[in-house]
Amino acid sequence: MVKVMITRRIKPGKIKELMGYLNQLRTGAIHQSGWVSAEFLYSQDDRRKMVVVCTWESKRQWERWRDDPVRKTLENKIERFLVEPATYETFSYRSPKRAA
Repeated sequence: MVKVMITRRIKPGKIKELMGYLNQLRTGAIHQSGWVSAEFLYSQDDRRKMVVVCTWESKRQWERWRDDPVRKTLENKIERFLVEPATYETFSYRSPKRAA
């Protein structure tokens, strides 16, 4: 299992418009092989900062969805509502394998 943390800083007054696109992303993800869950978290210190925490069965399945043309089109639409590009981080419950 992997957790993907997507951090977005939203332009003032754009949260309602943005949520429609984020819901489309979530709907698309739900139908992907390996999708487990997603949470939307809002910063208590910066009202315009949002983190989406997605759980996937594997990093490869997440990457397949990340690179999907439908998802990329939605991400391009989302970017116009953001102060800066979204950041992506992938985490697992165990440390990565070390190279020999």
